Amino acid sequence: MFKTSFVFLLLALVAQCSHDRFAISGSPVKGPAGARALFEFTDFDCAPCREVQETLRRAQAAQPVRLVFKSLPLADTEAGRLPHLVAFCVHAQNKDAFWLYYDLMFSSSAPARDKDFLTTVSRTLDLDEEAMKKCVGSEEAASALKKDRADAQAAGVAGTPTFFLGNARLEGNKSTAEFLAFVKANR
Repeated sequence: MFKTSFVFLLLALVAQCSHDRFAISGSPVKGPAGARALFEFTDFDCAPCREVQETLRRAQAAQPVRLVFKSLPLADTEAGRLPHLVAFCVHAQNKDAFWLYYDLMFSSSAPARDKDFLTTVSRTLDLDEEAMKKCVGSEEAASALKKDRADAQAAGVAGTPTFFLGNARLEGNKSTAEFLAFVKANR
Protein backbone atom coordinates (compact mmCIF):
# COMPACT_ATOMS: atom_id res chain seq x y z
CA MET A 1 0.00 0.00 0.00
CA PHE A 2 2.79 2.43 0.98
CA LYS A 3 4.74 1.64 -2.22
CA THR A 4 1.68 2.26 -4.39
CA SER A 5 0.97 5.61 -2.68
CA PHE A 6 4.60 6.62 -3.05
CA VAL A 7 4.57 5.77 -6.77
CA PHE A 8 1.42 7.85 -7.34
CA LEU A 9 2.91 10.76 -5.39
CA LEU A 10 6.11 10.54 -7.42
CA LEU A 11 4.16 10.48 -10.69
CA ALA A 12 2.12 13.49 -9.60
CA LEU A 13 5.30 15.42 -8.77
CA VAL A 14 6.88 14.56 -12.11
CA ALA A 15 3.74 15.69 -13.93
CA GLN A 16 3.62 18.89 -11.90
CA CYS A 17 7.28 19.67 -12.63
CA SER A 18 6.88 19.26 -16.36
CA HIS A 19 7.22 22.60 -18.08
CA ASP A 20 5.98 21.39 -21.45
CA ARG A 21 2.33 21.85 -22.27
CA PHE A 22 2.45 19.60 -25.33
CA ALA A 23 4.19 16.33 -26.19
CA ILE A 24 7.58 16.69 -27.80
CA SER A 25 7.87 13.04 -28.84
CA GLY A 26 7.51 12.61 -32.58
CA SER A 27 7.80 16.34 -33.31
CA PRO A 28 10.76 17.97 -35.04
CA VAL A 29 12.98 19.65 -32.43
CA LYS A 30 15.94 22.00 -32.84
CA GLY A 31 18.10 23.45 -30.08
CA PRO A 32 20.08 22.47 -26.99
CA ALA A 33 18.78 19.39 -25.18
CA GLY A 34 18.72 21.09 -21.77
CA ALA A 35 16.93 24.21 -22.99
CA ARG A 36 13.26 24.95 -22.42
CA ALA A 37 10.87 23.85 -25.21
CA LEU A 38 9.31 26.60 -27.31
CA PHE A 39 6.36 25.17 -29.24
CA GLU A 40 5.62 26.85 -32.56
CA PHE A 41 2.20 26.31 -34.13
CA THR A 42 2.73 27.43 -37.68
CA ASP A 43 1.49 27.31 -41.25
CA PHE A 44 3.76 27.33 -44.29
CA ASP A 45 1.23 29.55 -46.12
CA CYS A 46 1.10 32.19 -43.37
CA ALA A 47 2.88 35.48 -44.14
CA PRO A 48 3.41 36.39 -40.45
CA CYS A 49 4.86 32.87 -39.90
CA ARG A 50 7.37 33.53 -42.68
CA GLU A 51 8.14 37.01 -41.34
CA VAL A 52 8.82 35.80 -37.76
CA GLN A 53 11.59 33.42 -38.88
CA GLU A 54 14.38 36.01 -38.64
CA THR A 55 13.13 37.01 -35.18
CA LEU A 56 13.21 33.33 -34.16
CA ARG A 57 16.81 32.97 -35.37
CA ARG A 58 17.93 36.08 -33.46
CA ALA A 59 16.04 35.12 -30.31
CA GLN A 60 17.40 31.58 -30.38
CA ALA A 61 20.96 32.90 -30.70
CA ALA A 62 20.46 35.21 -27.69
CA GLN A 63 18.29 32.95 -25.48
CA PRO A 64 18.66 29.31 -26.61
CA VAL A 65 15.45 27.27 -26.57
CA ARG A 66 14.43 23.96 -28.10
CA LEU A 67 12.15 24.90 -30.97
CA VAL A 68 9.38 22.30 -31.36
CA PHE A 69 7.50 22.38 -34.67
CA LYS A 70 3.73 21.88 -34.60
CA SER A 71 1.75 21.88 -37.87
CA LEU A 72 -1.33 24.03 -38.08
CA PRO A 73 -2.44 24.56 -41.68
CA LEU A 74 -5.14 27.21 -41.45
CA ALA A 75 -6.64 26.12 -44.76
CA ASP A 76 -7.99 22.67 -43.95
CA THR A 77 -7.87 21.65 -47.59
CA GLU A 78 -5.76 19.15 -49.49
CA ALA A 79 -3.55 21.98 -50.79
CA GLY A 80 -3.24 23.49 -47.31
CA ARG A 81 -2.37 20.18 -45.68
CA LEU A 82 0.10 18.97 -48.33
CA PRO A 83 3.22 20.88 -47.20
CA HIS A 84 2.53 19.78 -43.61
CA LEU A 85 2.12 16.13 -44.59
CA VAL A 86 5.38 16.45 -46.52
CA ALA A 87 6.99 18.00 -43.41
CA PHE A 88 5.98 14.96 -41.35
CA CYS A 89 7.36 12.61 -44.02
CA VAL A 90 10.64 14.52 -44.40
CA HIS A 91 11.10 14.28 -40.63
CA ALA A 92 10.22 10.57 -40.65
CA GLN A 93 12.78 9.88 -43.37
CA ASN A 94 15.60 12.22 -42.26
CA LYS A 95 15.32 14.30 -39.07
CA ASP A 96 18.16 16.60 -40.13
CA ALA A 97 16.52 17.29 -43.49
CA PHE A 98 13.36 18.50 -41.74
CA TRP A 99 14.91 21.83 -40.73
CA LEU A 100 16.22 22.33 -44.27
CA TYR A 101 12.65 21.76 -45.49
CA TYR A 102 11.30 24.15 -42.84
CA ASP A 103 13.75 26.88 -43.92
CA LEU A 104 13.03 26.21 -47.58
CA MET A 105 9.25 26.45 -47.11
CA PHE A 106 9.57 29.79 -45.31
CA SER A 107 12.04 31.19 -47.85
CA SER A 108 11.27 33.21 -50.95
CA SER A 109 12.52 30.27 -53.02
CA ALA A 110 9.97 27.75 -51.74
CA PRO A 111 9.08 25.27 -54.49
CA ALA A 112 5.81 25.72 -56.33
CA ARG A 113 3.12 23.37 -55.12
CA ASP A 114 2.39 21.91 -58.48
CA LYS A 115 2.36 18.29 -59.63
CA ASP A 116 6.16 18.20 -59.23
CA PHE A 117 6.23 19.49 -55.64
CA LEU A 118 7.05 16.15 -54.02
CA THR A 119 9.66 15.35 -56.66
CA THR A 120 11.30 18.76 -56.20
CA VAL A 121 11.39 18.44 -52.40
CA SER A 122 12.70 14.85 -52.56
CA ARG A 123 15.50 15.77 -54.96
CA THR A 124 16.40 19.01 -53.18
CA LEU A 125 16.73 17.23 -49.83
CA ASP A 126 18.13 13.96 -51.25
CA LEU A 127 15.17 11.88 -50.02
CA ASP A 128 13.61 8.68 -51.35
CA GLU A 129 10.80 10.00 -53.55
CA GLU A 130 8.79 6.76 -53.60
CA ALA A 131 8.92 6.52 -49.81
CA MET A 132 7.83 10.16 -49.61
CA LYS A 133 4.83 9.54 -51.88
CA LYS A 134 3.80 6.53 -49.82
CA CYS A 135 4.21 8.42 -46.55
CA VAL A 136 2.27 11.53 -47.64
CA GLY A 137 -0.78 9.35 -48.33
CA SER A 138 -0.42 7.36 -45.11
CA GLU A 139 -2.71 7.33 -42.09
CA GLU A 140 0.34 7.93 -39.90
CA ALA A 141 1.03 11.30 -41.55
CA ALA A 142 -2.66 12.29 -41.40
CA SER A 143 -2.84 11.29 -37.73
CA ALA A 144 0.21 13.39 -36.85
CA LEU A 145 -1.43 16.42 -38.47
CA LYS A 146 -4.70 15.74 -36.62
CA LYS A 147 -2.80 15.45 -33.32
CA ASP A 148 -1.15 18.86 -33.77
CA ARG A 149 -4.51 20.41 -34.72
CA ALA A 150 -6.18 18.84 -31.66
CA ASP A 151 -3.39 20.22 -29.42
CA ALA A 152 -3.88 23.66 -30.95
CA GLN A 153 -7.66 23.55 -30.50
CA ALA A 154 -7.36 22.35 -26.90
CA ALA A 155 -5.03 25.28 -26.17
CA GLY A 156 -7.36 27.77 -27.87
CA VAL A 157 -5.00 28.59 -30.72
CA ALA A 158 -6.91 30.63 -33.28
CA GLY A 159 -4.13 31.76 -35.61
CA THR A 160 -0.53 31.35 -36.61
CA PRO A 161 2.14 31.80 -35.59
CA THR A 162 1.40 30.98 -31.96
CA PHE A 163 4.17 30.09 -29.53
CA PHE A 164 4.03 28.41 -26.12
CA LEU A 165 6.74 28.34 -23.49
CA GLY A 166 5.21 26.30 -20.69
CA ASN A 167 1.70 27.75 -20.32
CA ALA A 168 2.69 31.20 -21.57
CA ARG A 169 1.46 32.12 -25.04
CA LEU A 170 2.76 34.58 -27.63
CA GLU A 171 0.77 35.19 -30.79
CA GLY A 172 1.74 36.74 -34.08
CA ASN A 173 4.88 38.20 -35.58
CA LYS A 174 6.70 40.04 -32.80
CA SER A 175 9.91 42.07 -32.72
CA THR A 176 13.08 40.41 -31.50
CA ALA A 177 12.91 42.48 -28.28
CA GLU A 178 9.31 41.36 -27.60
CA PHE A 179 10.21 37.76 -28.34
CA LEU A 180 13.28 37.83 -26.08
CA ALA A 181 11.23 39.40 -23.28
CA PHE A 182 8.68 36.59 -23.65
CA VAL A 183 11.38 33.90 -23.48
CA LYS A 184 13.18 35.54 -20.56
CA ALA A 185 9.94 36.00 -18.56
CA ASN A 186 8.94 32.36 -19.04
CA ARG A 187 12.18 30.42 -18.64
